[in-house]
Amino acid sequence: MGIALAFTGWWMYIDVPETPQAVVFCVIVFNAAFGYSWGPIPWLYPPEIMPLSFRSKGVSLSTATNWAFNFIVGETTPYLQEVITWRLYPMHGFYCACSFILVYFLYPETKGVPLEEMDAVFGEGAVVLIRFSVVAA
Repeated sequence: MGIALAFTGWWMYIDVPETPQAVVFCVIVFNAAFGYSWGPIPWLYPPEIMPLSFRSKGVSLSTATNWAFNFIVGETTPYLQEVITWRLYPMHGFYCACSFILVYFLYPETKGVPLEEMDAVFGEGAVVLIRFSVVAA
């Protein structure tokens, strides 16, 4: 996703006759990568990790936060596009790279972990694992 965004900015910067087609291609690549990777995470991760006693409220809060930030991005993007032009896309690509690093090193793997053991993954012991993974990075 970050690479597609960086190339979108690059094509807009060089502004050659092929730019519109290249930008469309980059947007398609970005959308495909988003749908395959980050897109489902806000809908899948919170219900998987939240305890049953808090799950409905936690997932509701997660969904509301997701839509609130989608609204903020949607409202600020036209302004940023006007002010910083092509630089907007590499900036978002940088944020994608930072998000990848954050998730890779700080989010614990929950694949195959039963709901009953999820508290142990995110409980007191998780702090030690997070500190260890940050030190290892």
